[in-house]
Formats: sequence, C-alpha cells, structure tokens
Amino acid sequence: MEHNDHTPTGDQGDDLNAAAIAFVGFVSIALVFVTIVAAQVLYFNYESALEQSKTVDVKTDADESIAQQEQEIERYALDKDDEGQDRYVIPIEAAMEQVVGEYDSDSNSDKQPNSDEAI
Repeated sequence: MEHNDHTPTGDQGDDLNAAAIAFVGFVSIALVFVTIVAAQVLYFNYESALEQSKTVDVKTDADESIAQQEQEIERYALDKDDEGQDRYVIPIEAAMEQVVGEYDSDSNSDKQPNSDEAI
C-alpha cells in the first residue's frame, strides 16, 4: 500500500478570502432582488395592459341620443309640434319653477278669505 501524503499542512487550508466571499454574496443578493423587482414590474405592466384591452369605451347611439335630448330640454326655442302648430320650448328648470310658482300662488289665493265670506 502506498501512502498518499495529500493532507494539507497548517497554512494551506485556511487561505479563504472572506472579503471576496462577502462581496460576491452581496452582489448576488442585489442581482436576485433586482431580478425579482423587474419581474414584478413587467408582470403588473402586462396585467394593466390586459385589463385596459378588456375594457371597451364605446360611445353608443343611446349616449348620443341622451346628449341630444338633454340639449333640447335646456334651451329656449320656437318649435313646431306634430300637427305643425307653433309651440314654445323653455328649459325644464324654468318650466318647473313656473309650475311651482303657479301652484304656490293658487294655494295662497285659496287660503285668503274672500271679502264676501269674511263676515
């Protein structure tokens, strides 16, 4: 049997460079962190783009019709009705104020006693 004399002596086994190992460890941790953050950014950008592609902003004929009707009820005009006779168009808010005013004046005149009935 041959004797293999490959056992290290005292100095040969302890020459680890701790500073280099620490530097490589920190760089590796930083690279892994940057990779994870970049993957999350890419994922959330992709998810946002996918969500936007699913959301459709369609202006329908109904929206245009409603907008036209709103314009019509907010204007003053002289218009023709179905029979061809003139009709006056006023904004809906003004019409409501007139109706309330007429109702209020009618109710006030009902509450005031007549001069013939006062006796």
